[in-house]
Amino acid sequence: MNNSKVFNRLLILVILILAFNLNSCSPDEDEGAYKLVNAKLDLLIQAFENSDIELHKKIWALDDSLRVFGVYRGNNFTGWEELKNHFEKVSKKVSESKIEVLKKNINISNDGKTAWFTLLVNQYVKIKSNERELSGLRYSGVLSLISGEWRVVQFHGSVPLNVSIN
Repeated sequence: MNNSKVFNRLLILVILILAFNLNSCSPDEDEGAYKLVNAKLDLLIQAFENSDIELHKKIWALDDSLRVFGVYRGNNFTGWEELKNHFEKVSKKVSESKIEVLKKNINISNDGKTAWFTLLVNQYVKIKSNERELSGLRYSGVLSLISGEWRVVQFHGSVPLNVSIN
């Protein structure tokens, strides 16, 4: 192989390496994004526990791009208005709620604009005088960086088969 071909191949390799590195977050950016997403998920748990609509407004995408599949059958929501109406309805019924996060996993995309998460939680709920403990609930979702702020754009909740939600 002549020197020209070797040089051209090395040049292509260097360009590819640079292109991939320019498209990814630096470790500091990735750590900063991780901390922001982690804090947003902590707020999500707090908003769920306190049925806090104003706090929910700081967490979710506030447009029709939002998709939510709830834990209970039929709890599928498109857009912020549908979800907000659900939260308002539920907040009138729940007198107490506590969520224990057992496991949290967060990933950040290479471009630093998207994050996805999974949460394994136990939830204690009191509706009127009826107390329930739901063990092993699974939450997952996607956050996007919208106007410089992390927002949940997709969320899914599910229960293990051995947990009754009726």
